[in-house]
Amino acid sequence: MALVGAPDRRHPNYQTGMQIDKSRLGIFFFLFGFIMLVIFFGTDQSQNPEYLLFFGGAPLTALGIFLIWRHRKPPEPTTRFAGVRRLLNPSKEPPKPKAPPTKKEGRKGLFRILKK
Repeated sequence: MALVGAPDRRHPNYQTGMQIDKSRLGIFFFLFGFIMLVIFFGTDQSQNPEYLLFFGGAPLTALGIFLIWRHRKPPEPTTRFAGVRRLLNPSKEPPKPKAPPTKKEGRKGLFRILKK
């Protein structure tokens, strides 16, 4: 019989301890800061502003946006228009990059004129 609250060895965070995803923490800070700003603007409209709400809400909102932006997951590759991509690029090899111009070709534009 397992104890209530005992760590589960099958849980992915069992070895690393309790770690919070930073983007989820950013969402928490953003929502909490945004609510504080909404309450501040409400108190400001009632001619009795609580500046502590503003000076607490603005940095929390900014920190939340920063954490969400910094630790976002890259988007998954889409399969939309996969058939069109296959028709346009039938080969499996990636296109080769252009080789830089050699010295025989010379420079283009104004430098070619000045060189002669």
